[in-house]
Amino acid sequence: MITAGVDLGVRKAAVSILCEEELVTTKAYESSATLRSTQLAEVSSWVQALINLYQADAVYVEEPIAGRSVRVSLQIAQMAGAVLSALDDLHNRDGVLTRSYLVSNTHWKKALLGLGAGKDIKLKVRKWLDTEFPSYASKCDGDQDRYDASCIAIYGERQQLLAARLREGTDVLGAAALPDGQALA
Repeated sequence: MITAGVDLGVRKAAVSILCEEELVTTKAYESSATLRSTQLAEVSSWVQALINLYQADAVYVEEPIAGRSVRVSLQIAQMAGAVLSALDDLHNRDGVLTRSYLVSNTHWKKALLGLGAGKDIKLKVRKWLDTEFPSYASKCDGDQDRYDASCIAIYGERQQLLAARLREGTDVLGAAALPDGQALA
């Protein structure tokens, strides 16, 4: 299973790819274009190419945050739409199904760190990855966006494993799951 995590910015993205519990790459790209349409096209094409290169089965994209300035929130929402649209082109390539999921930033942080927001949350994300997955953290080169993308990928991989176990009829502890084996993802 190959899982990707994507952290978005106004004119940038960071992507981390996990393959069988190993961080195979984490990269960031920022458009220097002045036209908004060019920024969206460049970043979404870059994300699409990276996901395609590694043939990710599942891509977890952080949802845009409402609450910053309205302008920034809208610009990140535009970027999310452009990236999801580009990923949709990979939905069924050569019989390989790539699925994309939006995930709330507070949800993945709560699932991994035990808290979804608060003072110094970025520092806590960095510290968690440094402690729990030091080999992953070393590949982030101090870039917070790559830290976030790596954590989103870890969250996504855990969701994919849980879904697989539920499809098999057991939960992560080996107990009986939903009667029909219904999966979350």
